[in-house]
Formats: sequence, structure tokens, C-alpha cells
Amino acid sequence: MPPQNPPVVVVVLSKAFPVPPDAGSPRPFQLLSRLSARARLHCVAGVRCGEDEWNDFIATPSIANLFDSVSVTHGQSRDPDSAQALIFLTGSARHDLRFRDPLLLRRTRHQLQQVAEREGPLTFLCMGIDALQLVPPALWSHCVVDGVDPWSLILERQVRDSAQLPLGRRLKLYLARFGMQRFERQMFERVSAVTYNSSADISYLRRRIPDAPIARVIDGCDTDYFSPEAVPDVDEVPDEIVFNGHMRYGPNLDGARHLVDDIMPLVWRQRPQTRVYLVGPDPAGDLARYDSDDRVVATGFVDDVRPYLRRAAVVVSALRFGTGMKNKLQAGLAMEKAMVVSSVTAEGFDGLEAGRHALIADDPADFANAVCALLDDPPRRARMGAAGRELIREHFSWSAATEVLWDALEACPRTKS
Repeated sequence: MPPQNPPVVVVVLSKAFPVPPDAGSPRPFQLLSRLSARARLHCVAGVRCGEDEWNDFIATPSIANLFDSVSVTHGQSRDPDSAQALIFLTGSARHDLRFRDPLLLRRTRHQLQQVAEREGPLTFLCMGIDALQLVPPALWSHCVVDGVDPWSLILERQVRDSAQLPLGRRLKLYLARFGMQRFERQMFERVSAVTYNSSADISYLRRRIPDAPIARVIDGCDTDYFSPEAVPDVDEVPDEIVFNGHMRYGPNLDGARHLVDDIMPLVWRQRPQTRVYLVGPDPAGDLARYDSDDRVVATGFVDDVRPYLRRAAVVVSALRFGTGMKNKLQAGLAMEKAMVVSSVTAEGFDGLEAGRHALIADDPADFANAVCALLDDPPRRARMGAAGRELIREHFSWSAATEVLWDALEACPRTKS
């Protein structure tokens, strides 16, 4: 229960978020569920999802119990035809609702202004930088923004790797990067704090904006959910490897293709019987091209990724770009699996020791050799799995993450009553 006379925090949402147990360790739920023991949480949302989707989300008992009150404004599901052109012409961030849904923006800001007047003094916690725009600009100084990943860095890396793209697509990436960097500068100048999960990403941002008010709130892991004991009836398969992720996310789709096209042929030269499972939603069917090879299984959406992780002899992640802490790494280590990952996947995991907690490789031949070495050495897999599980349990808890977020909220100036 919250303490007597707890502070008031208004949680600003631009979308629904995953909820356990089906989702494992979703960051918004894990942080908010712990904050609710310290503060009175009011939810104000401006969402563009369908009303049925939102109603299902907010009626979930674990969500309904978080908030003292909920106010929601529903927007259009599609952008006006002019939105993208106006965003690019004005050099705005691509999430800018002034062009995508101005009515939603005005109505949600009005709701937030009313809540501030009725419930103040209070602070705002924006779940994502796109949620910040829903707050009236005059109140930005009372905001903590859970940024998670710096979108400017994602776009920076896409620009860096865009040489083979058509000129029009490259121009769009340059303009999107410019718009996002400009929005970030405005955000850093005006809000109380912005939180990100990766030390590597924070170093990038501090090189650009040294005095940015940034705090590191790591991604934790629900080690009760991701645990070998949670799936006791599943046995390891000696020649099976698994890569998991949502294939609508570009870095995951690229990593899956890179794994099958560039790495697995080298694995199959040494161990032709090895099967690779690509586990996760593939809404566009991009991985259907591998259907003719019975050594590659693209599962699509699965209700529970844990049996696949439990069954794998080795869990892999060959990401070549992306930002932030990679939850797939935490999940695999928490499930006590030996892992081979790229340096991009391992980015931001301070304390992870290559060779002890996971093998790290980027070159396809090095990656394939690391996979084969683990497949050939069950005792080593067991040692690495145990060390990885201990690392996650001791250093990547949601309680530790919430402490840092709470400190940022406590330091944030409250609105006047």
C-alpha cells in the first residue's frame, strides 16, 4: 500500500503496453507496479489504437489496480495524407502529433491541464518521448521522461548504413534524424530528467549534449517468469539453437536473416544436423523464404517463448544494429542458457564478461565457430548458463531500476497547487 499522503504522479501514455504473464518482463508494467507502492498514480492517455484494444488493456486487473484514475482520448488510426510531407518540410520529429493528429494532441493536453489543476502538486512521468508531446509545453519542467532508447542513435546508425538505399529513402532518413535530434535537444533543455537503459547509449547522448539531464534506469528481468523451473517438463535438444524477437522490428529481422544467410551455412559445414528456430511475430511473412529448408523453423507468434529457450542447446542473437539493452539477452541468461551474441546485442550490459557469461562475436565465421564450440561442449554450456543466470539475478533487477526512477521523480519539481 502507498504511504500516507503519498506524492501524486501522472503517468502519460501514448499507447497500451504489454502485461504479464504473457509478456514476460515489460518495462512499463514492471516500473509502474513498483511505483504504485510509493505514489498515487493517475493515468492520462492519448492513444491511436482501437477502443477495443485499449479497453481490454485497461480492464486487465493488474493494470486497473495501478491507477487511482484513468482518462483517455482516442485519436485517428491513420495519419492524414499531408502528415508526412509536413513533418519533413518543417524538420519535425516523425512522431509529431501536430501533423499526425492535432485534435488528439489538443484534447489530451487539455485533460492533463485539468488533472494538474485538480490533483496538484504533482509530477508527470511520460512513458516514451512521444508521450511528452501530450503534456502542455508550459508543464514540461515538471516531467520525467522514460526514453528507454535514443531514437536519434537508431536513425544515426540507419543513416550510416544507408549507402545502398535509393536516394529518396536516404533523404528521408537524414531528415528524420535531424527532426529527432532537434526534438531531443528541446526535450533536454526543458524537462527535469530523461531516463535511458544503456550506458553505451547514454555515452553517445552525452557526447552530443554534455549537460543533458539523463539518468540510467536499466531494463530489469523478471527472473521468476524467465526461469528454468517455470518450464520443468521441457528438455534440452542437443542440436537446436534459438533466436527470438519481434520480426517487425528492423534490427531483429535483419539479425534473423544474417543468422540464416551468413552464419548458419558455416555452422552446417561442421554440424549439418543443427536446426535453428526463429521465434517471434513475423507479420509481413518476411521469413517465409526459409520454409523450404527443414533446418530452419520460423514459428511466427508464440504464446510463450520460454519452452523454446529451455529446449535450445544454445541461444543466439546476431544483431548488427539497434540501441538499448536487449531483453532477449536477459531472458536467455535468466533461463540459464549458454549464449552467443553480437557486440551490438551485448551493448549496455555492464558487468557481462565475454567468455564467462556469453560468447561475443561479430564476424560470421567467428560467430559460427563459437556456436559449434558450445554445441560440442555440454559442461561448458552448463557453466556459462549458471554464471549468466547469477549475473541477471544479482545485477539486473527491476527493484534496482525503480530506485533510480524514483530518485528522478523525487528530484523533479512539482506543479503548484
